[in-house]
Amino acid sequence: MQKSKVGLDFNEVEHARSVARNIAGQVQDFVEDYTTVAVERTLCRFLGIDGIDENEVPMPNVVVEELKSKGVLGQGVMFYVGNAMVETGMGPQQIAEAISAGKLDITQLPVHPRADIDKALQPVINQTVEKVRSNRLRREKYIETIGEGSKPYLYIIVATGNIYEDALCYAVVKNTPLSAPPASRCSTMCPTVPPPRASAAPSPPRRISA
Repeated sequence: MQKSKVGLDFNEVEHARSVARNIAGQVQDFVEDYTTVAVERTLCRFLGIDGIDENEVPMPNVVVEELKSKGVLGQGVMFYVGNAMVETGMGPQQIAEAISAGKLDITQLPVHPRADIDKALQPVINQTVEKVRSNRLRREKYIETIGEGSKPYLYIIVATGNIYEDALCYAVVKNTPLSAPPASRCSTMCPTVPPPRASAAPSPPRRISA
């Protein structure tokens, strides 16, 4: 029987793991029925949708906002884009460009069998997976031949709507007493900055069938 080097009770450890698995399982079951704007934009990019429109709006955003405005984002972009591929014979990028130009409403197309939609999407999915795999192998080759940088790695994560507004708001807050309410430290004293954005609520439950 394995003995703990730090005096742990393995029965308690297994109980903790069991509780954690139960919690994680419930969370997973819940989130699988929901989606978010960020997830759907990522799936657009996974399908190869890229570039910007004439207003410099990213094409994934254009597609997602189109579905969101029609109240059907919960069914997912892959369903609608895949269905449009079957109906029109176009690829995901062409479909996105047609949506942007106002020439195509993918929510009004005849609905094809799920098997046909999956079949149309599969080559695109395979291509993206292979691209990711190729990039990973190239990175590993670089590390092997050139060497690896010092650790820990440093990453800059940008999660802001408008960095200039955020920077201005920060400057105002920095020179305002902390005793002042957050709203007055930002929105009131800096009227050019919009109120803090509320966290986006999850979209309606994703429905698997059309």
